[in-house]
Amino acid sequence: MVARFVELQPAITQLGHDLLFDHEVQPLLLRRAEHERVKALEKDHIKFEGVTQALQKSSLTMSALRLFDQVVKEYPALKSRLCATAQIGHNPHLEQGLVKLQREEALTIAERSV
Repeated sequence: MVARFVELQPAITQLGHDLLFDHEVQPLLLRRAEHERVKALEKDHIKFEGVTQALQKSSLTMSALRLFDQVVKEYPALKSRLCATAQIGHNPHLEQGLVKLQREEALTIAERSV
């Protein structure tokens, strides 16, 4: 969504103030400082996306796993979300069920219902 905004923003500004004002779009647009912040966040997002894709490869090696450590070092606020014991599961029955399916184990009623 951020990338889409950054891509569309130049075209939106070319529409002209009157058109944007008439269609009540002007109040929804970001200010210059906000737009610069979005562009900076997009760069972080691209970097983070590349690392997460690399971590999901089946050919992942221990040296490539060091990327994960670099992400935590560069973005310390993510440490609690990226640690091995992170509590980020939104649906524990679904997650437990998926693990059991991979192990070819029997599912509970709760795991089957999701």
